[in-house]
Amino acid sequence: MSRGTIADVAIVGGGIIGCLNAYELSKAGHSVTVVEADALASEASGTSGGWQTPYAYTVDPAMLALAPRTLQLHRELAQVLPEETGIDHGFEETPYLRCALTEERAEELRKWQSDRAREGVDTSWIQPQDMPQVSTWVTADTAAALLSNVEPTLDSYRLTLSAIQAAEKYGAEYTAGQVVGLLSSDVNGRSPRGGY
Repeated sequence: MSRGTIADVAIVGGGIIGCLNAYELSKAGHSVTVVEADALASEASGTSGGWQTPYAYTVDPAMLALAPRTLQLHRELAQVLPEETGIDHGFEETPYLRCALTEERAEELRKWQSDRAREGVDTSWIQPQDMPQVSTWVTADTAAALLSNVEPTLDSYRLTLSAIQAAEKYGAEYTAGQVVGLLSSDVNGRSPRGGY
C-alpha cells in the first residue's frame, strides 16, 4: 500500500476473515484495501481441512451462541459467492458423528443434543450396527453416536479466493506488502504497549 493510497478501510491480512470483511465492506460502498505480506490464503485459510464445526466449542458459550448465525452465513455465501465470481468453493453439508465410548460421554452428548434442539438443530442417535453406513472410520469400541448434518465441509482456499474476487468486483483493492508503523489507541486516545 503506497503512501498515496487512500481508503476508508485498510485490512491487514489476506486470509478468509480479511477477504470476507473486504467483500462485505466494499459491497456496502466503502473503499477497501487489503494488504497481505505473503500470498492470499498463505496461512491457515489456505491449508485448513475445511471442516466447518461451529458446534465444536462446547465449553465456550460465546462461541456456541455464534454457531446458528455462522451456519446461516455459510449457507448464504455458498449461494452468493459462486454467482459473483464463478468459483465453487465446495460447500457441502455432510453427516457428522459425535461418538460415545463411555456412558459419561453419552451423557454429555445427550446434554449437547438437548441444547441444540432448543436452537432448532435436528440430531439423531445412531446405533452401533448402523454406524458403518454413515462412516467406515467408527471403531467397534463406539457404543453409540449422535448424528448431525449441520457441520459442513468446504475448500477454504477457494472460499478465500472467491471472497477477494467478489470484493474486487465491488472496488476493493488487494496488494502485497508489509504494514509497518501502524498504531492503535483505545477510546481515550492512549497507545497500547506495542504496535501492530
